[in-house]
Amino acid sequence: MSGEAFKDGLRKGKDGFWHYAFKQGGKVYKGSTHCTALGAAKEWLRMYRQRLGQAEVGIAPPKPVLTLAEALAAFETAMTGSATQKYLDQKRWRVEAHFKPELHWGLDKFDLPAMEVIRSRYLSGAWKGKGFKSDKVGRSMGGWNSLLRDAKAVFGWSVRRGDLPAMPFVMQPGDVQAAVKAVIWPEDAGRFLEQVELWETQDAKTIVRVMLYMGLRESEALGMRWEWLLHRVRTYTVGKAKGFEARVIPVPASLLSYIEEHHKRQPEGLIFPADKDGNPHAEKFSRKIIERAARSIGVINLHPHRLRATFASVLFEMGRPLQQIQKLMGHKDEKTTLGYIVSRPRDLGETMDAYADLLEGKSKSGSPGVPTTKKEYSKKPTTTASKRSRHADS
Repeated sequence: MSGEAFKDGLRKGKDGFWHYAFKQGGKVYKGSTHCTALGAAKEWLRMYRQRLGQAEVGIAPPKPVLTLAEALAAFETAMTGSATQKYLDQKRWRVEAHFKPELHWGLDKFDLPAMEVIRSRYLSGAWKGKGFKSDKVGRSMGGWNSLLRDAKAVFGWSVRRGDLPAMPFVMQPGDVQAAVKAVIWPEDAGRFLEQVELWETQDAKTIVRVMLYMGLRESEALGMRWEWLLHRVRTYTVGKAKGFEARVIPVPASLLSYIEEHHKRQPEGLIFPADKDGNPHAEKFSRKIIERAARSIGVINLHPHRLRATFASVLFEMGRPLQQIQKLMGHKDEKTTLGYIVSRPRDLGETMDAYADLLEGKSKSGSPGVPTTKKEYSKKPTTTASKRSRHADS
């Protein structure tokens, strides 16, 4: 049908979209409806011609609703500078990849039924999107939750900007089985650092120690500067933090000695420059060394940010006040700090061991009134009241 003439102003093009061509008010209009279905193309064309007719008689047409592609581009332009390029690239790539069939839709078309169809398509793997390296069927609910969060960021921004009167859909994230949160406990720290020292790059070895000892984010560790490290008072000022607020952190003496032993102190500049021009190392610079060292001691799924969780969890286990941990980590809300803390049920472990000992008859203190053998279960308890009852009957 792609080679046929226009019928009712529409003709399907080789690109799969319906194109329009008509004459109105002495002018010829041509273009694409960006619709793949004939019914949707007819409705689009009807609304377009209506707006043109209103403009001819002086009626201002309503503000057109942005398409998802237009909103995504406007979002990226507006957020450039205030958000990291990595954040913007991830949003654009994921939305473009998984919403590709709907990129030409107006934002108001994304109601709940439409989003449910998109969710089902994502989870079933019916749409590969672009750039996928695997042909596996089906994806995780966790992945969908991340994609939903990306879409909500664009839609929410459009609402705040005034392009949409309100969110066109309300959809909650799906339930996901929580993964085991890996941390390095104190009794494993020595073996972990021994494995770290086997790495060939000194910058990586020091950066891992900095994250473990001070609870810094990887980006904060990569950006450490000599002028922010005060040897005399043993403090480090995180001058470029995620929350845009500098914080001062005491530096353990052993860590300070390690840094100055393996890195030549300079008046200023990066402590860990990646090259002679003073550029920082790329993101995820420490990921491989951390994963390899942790795996070698039996800790799975440990990535750089879990060292920050280690910092919070160990301090909490030591009995340090939550507000102190919050301040060291640079969190504005203590709930954020609590999200990092992993607690070990040591008291519960002792309780379970005592319970098992009792079941196996190994309890030292014993438990009065609790039979431990089948013979004892068959015995009827003899009390003083029952003895009096038998004497009375006789």
